[in-house]
Amino acid sequence: MEETIKSDDTKKKIIELFGKAKKSILMSTELNSEFYNDDDVKNVMEDALKKVKSAKIIITNDIESRKKDVKWLFDIARHDNKIQIKPCEKAMHWLIIDDKHIRLEKSHKIGIIGKENLFQFDVPQIVTEILKKKFYSWWDSEKSIDL
Repeated sequence: MEETIKSDDTKKKIIELFGKAKKSILMSTELNSEFYNDDDVKNVMEDALKKVKSAKIIITNDIESRKKDVKWLFDIARHDNKIQIKPCEKAMHWLIIDDKHIRLEKSHKIGIIGKENLFQFDVPQIVTEILKKKFYSWWDSEKSIDL
């Protein structure tokens, strides 16, 4: 288990997490444009989205502004139906890769890059099942959007 408290450390761990993606991505995020438009983050996330069989992304703030600010993600999702995006303001910021690698972020103000994160690789299945159950409670409570 690893914690991060600086944005550069968070970036390195997010890149490592996306680099492990082979099957699935469950992600709940503010989708901070400064962070996700960073070339290194964008490139590894694009590669991960191409590799996986499914990706579900929950965006926790103004989804219409994210469509403009992180346009590349919505462009990919428009052309690849394995990528689904929904809004949900109440979701926490999590990343679950292949049902076994996770990132849990401490709540923070909207508009800043979250620095306090917990990363764990090769998590026991019981842990990811609990996290997935909560993720899907957020996911199932929201309607799909027009990309």
